[in-house]
Amino acid sequence: MRDPGADKEQIARAIATERKVESVLVCALSDMEFSPSFEHRGTHIVSRLKSCQIVYQYQIHLQMGWMYARIQSSFPFNIQIGLNGW
Repeated sequence: MRDPGADKEQIARAIATERKVESVLVCALSDMEFSPSFEHRGTHIVSRLKSCQIVYQYQIHLQMGWMYARIQSSFPFNIQIGLNGW
């Protein structure tokens, strides 16, 4: 994506409406964002924010409804999952 401030969920819902998706994977979007990571400084490991690629996967499940996963592509590989209902 070109605009880091864009509402990715709104884009995904528009794609679902446009393509008439009622279940299964809607789309996957990627973006560069600052995320927590670790770095060696001498003999210490420190936490810092680092630019990395984030993948957002949106899908609609028949029983669970609207779902998303936010996956960080670099260590520590944080994953955030949301079950929102449609």
